[in-house]
Amino acid sequence: MHATGGRLSRGDRRRNEKLRRLREAVPEDAAILAIDLAHAKQVVVVTGPGHQVLARRTFCCSPWGVDQMIDFALEAASRNGIERLVVACEPTGHRWKPVLERCTRRGLTLVCVQPLLVHREREREDYTRDRSDPKDATLIAHLARDLRCYLVAVPEACWARLRHLGIRRDAKLAERGAARQSLIDLLGTYWPAALEAASDLDSTTLLACLAVSTDPDEVAGMDYEAFARAVAEALPRVGGERRCHRIVRAFHAAGTDPRKIAWEQPGAAERAAFALADLLHARIQVAEVEDRMVGMLRALGYAELARTVPGLSEVGAAAILAETGDPSRYDSGRAWAKHAGACPRDNASGRSQGKTRVSGRGRPLLRTAAWRAVWPLVQRNEVFAARYRHLTGREAGRLTDAQARTALAAALLRQLWAVFRHRRAWDPALAGGKIAEEVVPAA
Repeated sequence: MHATGGRLSRGDRRRNEKLRRLREAVPEDAAILAIDLAHAKQVVVVTGPGHQVLARRTFCCSPWGVDQMIDFALEAASRNGIERLVVACEPTGHRWKPVLERCTRRGLTLVCVQPLLVHREREREDYTRDRSDPKDATLIAHLARDLRCYLVAVPEACWARLRHLGIRRDAKLAERGAARQSLIDLLGTYWPAALEAASDLDSTTLLACLAVSTDPDEVAGMDYEAFARAVAEALPRVGGERRCHRIVRAFHAAGTDPRKIAWEQPGAAERAAFALADLLHARIQVAEVEDRMVGMLRALGYAELARTVPGLSEVGAAAILAETGDPSRYDSGRAWAKHAGACPRDNASGRSQGKTRVSGRGRPLLRTAAWRAVWPLVQRNEVFAARYRHLTGREAGRLTDAQARTALAAALLRQLWAVFRHRRAWDPALAGGKIAEEVVPAA
């Protein structure tokens, strides 16, 4: 029978340190004010040592009324001989932010409990999925008492702004994608020849042609010279400078294509014009928010470091930092991958070994930002390209394209943390390990 050594693993040491910090913030003899946050009604419960409920009450106010809840909890704690108070809540939308602000002003500690834990705790409490605000407040207090929570730090204004810009960019990218797909679907229905004029809808010449008219009959009624002049005039509105005459001629000829649906064409052409306007507007908004994000990246001093990674754009680095926040908050690059839900989770018990998957927990926008950043890296970064070929070409444990890109996304997050945290340029030899020896020439 084989026994492992008695040394603590790196994970054990980090977990112990985390528990020590949490216990300092949530002492065993402290009272806990747990708040089930809502828009206009806050249900609170005050618990003491041993999970004893000391008081409970419902406040009909917004989260900004937390001061009266704190006063209520301090009075209940004082009646029971308890001096220290800790506030706990779920990070519900933006409602926890006023609570953090007031707790900071009053010198109180705020801890947050993940909603997933509260959901699981409902069943563990009485084996049902019974849900109510008073019960949820009690469960939040129990979880905070058991240190199944996390400390909330007050972010700097610059990081908070970058986070908001990142959220807006993601929303505008979704709007741009929806408008683009809607335009493709509509053209494919009533005017497929227009899509065949160019290989990609992102062609500025094709967008300028559509800006002139989305009605094939109207295009067919124009002579080519007049149509070409109209396209040249529309080109600046779609962000283009030079027109491709091949695409202009193909689009003009598509006006006489017989593949049409007479009863569908008028309404679909009008709707396609709306979709085109939405697409062009979303493109402008995405460009504007990305410019602001790059400006924030430069102001924070990370733009030059991001440029040391071949294939990584400043926008891609800013999108990742918008979700992670200050790198100094983390003690390891693995925490970034775990934060994104891109870290592999083991699936083994005894001699049984199941399929390993990524956790999928954490911030989905961070996972998306890393996933988007990987695509140009595979094309332009020799280290990442070699790693991709290795993962998809090895005999044992060969990964699919999506699996390999997910692994590269996690690797990118770990490497970026080291670059930004220590403010050192990206080193291909360190980033690639043994793989890098094949692509980095010896000095």
